[in-house]
Amino acid sequence: MSALVLFVPAFSASTSLFGRDQTIDAKAGDGGSIDPSGKVKVKKYSSITFTITADEGYEIEDVLVDDKSVGAVSSYRFWFVTKNHKIRATFIPVTYTISASAGEGGEISPTGEIKVKRGSEQRFNIEADPGYEILDVEVDEESKGAISTYTFTKISSDHSIHATFIQRTYAISASAGEGGKISPTGEISVIRGSDQRFNIEADPGYEILDVQVDEESKGAISTYIFTNITSDHSIRASFESMLEVLDAGIPNVSMKIGDRVRVTIEVSNDGGTPYSLVSGSVGGYPLEGFERISATIYHSSINIVEG
Repeated sequence: MSALVLFVPAFSASTSLFGRDQTIDAKAGDGGSIDPSGKVKVKKYSSITFTITADEGYEIEDVLVDDKSVGAVSSYRFWFVTKNHKIRATFIPVTYTISASAGEGGEISPTGEIKVKRGSEQRFNIEADPGYEILDVEVDEESKGAISTYTFTKISSDHSIHATFIQRTYAISASAGEGGKISPTGEISVIRGSDQRFNIEADPGYEILDVQVDEESKGAISTYIFTNITSDHSIRASFESMLEVLDAGIPNVSMKIGDRVRVTIEVSNDGGTPYSLVSGSVGGYPLEGFERISATIYHSSINIVEG
């Protein structure tokens, strides 16, 4: 009967049935982690899974295995490891955009396309230019009123913020025609929401004909008040003469150049308020002086000159 001889190869102290341990070098960049990490020992022919996790406000950008991209994966498994490997995870901040803008008359700060991290906060300051005030602030097209600051908190999406402004002062153009005055007069600057009173007064011998406000007749009024002013305006006063000349007579005598001749003027009843001479002439000669004799009779004079 023959004998069976079995030969078994000898193993060194650093060798096992499954061979030497392999090493997987695992690292993560800023903004996240990889688990396990570092120099990870793995038995030959075994398998191992690595988990990639982004920090708050970050997301996985890429995972490289032996310098080759495998995409933005959250885990990677090495199967039947027979050699050394390396795995690298990179991360980028999760950012959103806030579009900030302002209309004429003020500014918002910061302005433009603002990049912000997920979960962060962003404050905006709104300021009106001189002569303007904040009208409204819209956040994501929703009115927040005339506020001077707004803060986005725990940002998790894109946003928009827009500020509008309104002119704080307005102009009232006030003027008067011949025969009277309006007070105050000229270009009057007024504050938004305020009131402004105007007084209209006729000169002697004139009366108020009409007052037009924004080109609309208000009649022969002596005062007008703009209230709660929210826009530019105009006001103009016109007047008419109250003097009606019924007759003008001169003496029936011969005259020569250089003579000063009295003129008797019959007018409509002045009602006790004397007329004043603005201008006039008789026979082409200008009237000079104007003396009240009675409610209906006035004296003036002309100088006979060569002409």
